[in-house]
Amino acid sequence: MKKWIKAVLMSLGLLGVVLAAPLVGGADFDICVTVPQAAKQRAVDAFVDVYKYPETVPDPLSSTGAYISNPQNQGQFAKQEVIEFVKRTMIRS
Repeated sequence: MKKWIKAVLMSLGLLGVVLAAPLVGGADFDICVTVPQAAKQRAVDAFVDVYKYPETVPDPLSSTGAYISNPQNQGQFAKQEVIEFVKRTMIRS
C-alpha cells in the first residue's frame, strides 16, 4: 500500500486495519477500514460534528421548500464522508 494512502486513512483518527488491493492494469481499488466496536460511536460522532450532519434536508418532492428528516442515518453519513475525503485527497494529488 502506498504510504500516502495509509497516512490519509489513518489521519481520519480511525483505529483499525487498512487494506488495499494492488492497482494492476486498471483493477479496482478497495479500501477497508475496520473500527473497533469500542470506538465506533466516537468515530461516527466525530464525522457528524466535523462535517455537519444535517438533521433535516430539503424535501425533493416539495415545491414549497419544505424540509424532511434526513433519510441518511449518522453512520451512513460518516461512511459517505470517509469516501468523499479519500476522493478529494486523490484529486488533489
